[in-house]
Amino acid sequence: MIEEIVSDVSDKLLLTPSEDSENFVGIEDHIANLSVLLRLDLEEVRMVGLWGFSGIGKTTIARVLFNRLSRHFQGRIFIDRAFLSKSMDIYSQANPYDYNMKLHLQSKFLSKILGKKDIEISQLGELAGRLKHHKVLVFIDDLNDQVVLDSLVGQTQWFGSGSDRSLAKGYQC
Repeated sequence: MIEEIVSDVSDKLLLTPSEDSENFVGIEDHIANLSVLLRLDLEEVRMVGLWGFSGIGKTTIARVLFNRLSRHFQGRIFIDRAFLSKSMDIYSQANPYDYNMKLHLQSKFLSKILGKKDIEISQLGELAGRLKHHKVLVFIDDLNDQVVLDSLVGQTQWFGSGSDRSLAKGYQC
């Protein structure tokens, strides 16, 4: 019970709005446009993608939007190369469809999104069962591996109503 209270208070303290975005010229227009696409007023799972040339600010926009929206969701995660690097190092020699790699990725994903350490998943169907009643926010930055993407956010039915999955820099032109 004490751990639950501490976790809840910590989550709330971490969700104070960042003022990092105040100095970014034109970012408010981008945030407004993406907010319209995400339609937070709807009770359905949404997926929005950002793509374009390197260095035009996709990650910056995604991080600012993620920070602003996080407080509206029960679970939240910003997946970037750092999140994936350890798993990919462990399984770099494995077949990309390796069952154990997918289990590892999903366990790490679930632990992070729910804010609990070392959640274990013993079969791939568990992720959907554990998240289907949670409203979650998932941002994925610079991921172009379809197998990994499908392992983490494969189907909209995996997530509770009102969840958002956004891709930043998913594909570059």
